[in-house]
Amino acid sequence: MKQCFDCDDLGALTEYVGCRVDRNKNSIKIAKPVLLQSFEDEFGCTDNNVKILAESGSVLVQNEQDSLSEGEQFKYSSGVGKLLHMMQWSRQESYNAVCELSSGTSPAHIKAMKQVMEYWLSTKEIGLVL
Repeated sequence: MKQCFDCDDLGALTEYVGCRVDRNKNSIKIAKPVLLQSFEDEFGCTDNNVKILAESGSVLVQNEQDSLSEGEQFKYSSGVGKLLHMMQWSRQESYNAVCELSSGTSPAHIKAMKQVMEYWLSTKEIGLVL
């Protein structure tokens, strides 16, 4: 590679665009610890030992009378964006729960968003393993 391009060898890849890359003999694990920390800092979520992504039998529906303020909607959109990014890069097991959050904005949606964040904080050791 160095013969074809003007580049430096910086050693083994350990971090890439906010992803921590852990290698062992048989696999590569990608995790996003910085994004997990933002769930605590920006959204007040904690590691409450949450072991499920969503409540059984719950369905998120948009109700006209359950509208959020403009500030709450902005914070919710920011949170869902972070969840979508995290899901894409390291937590595919939560695809359905995160996609369901895109169906609207209500206090129930915010509660469900925080549950997903707390689940991820409770399961920090999980990441995408290749």
